[in-house]
Amino acid sequence: SSISMISALCAKTFRIWRIFRAELRKQKISDYELLVLWIVLMIPVLLILTIWTIVSTPTAAMEERDGEEHYVCTTGGFTGSPGGYVFFGILVAYGAIILLFGVFLSIVTRK
Repeated sequence: SSISMISALCAKTFRIWRIFRAELRKQKISDYELLVLWIVLMIPVLLILTIWTIVSTPTAAMEERDGEEHYVCTTGGFTGSPGGYVFFGILVAYGAIILLFGVFLSIVTRK
């Protein structure tokens, strides 16, 4: 997903920021530390998607269109129709937060 890619870029930018922040000290940030940071950034995404799947389960509903019946994917579960939009908004908002974190890191790294 795009959030995974942005999280990986944020982790790499965080490594560069930490190296250049301490000019006189030698810094070594291992790939393991970057992996841990990436996992920490991805845990909320996994929680959002898991809760979304449990609470607002996608279901197939039969609808008539042009005189023929077709299966259409709808949001079911506990929330009904608006649940899909709510969880999608939460996921997009978290992606925006990660993107803003990356922008912040790139600005402080540049200086």
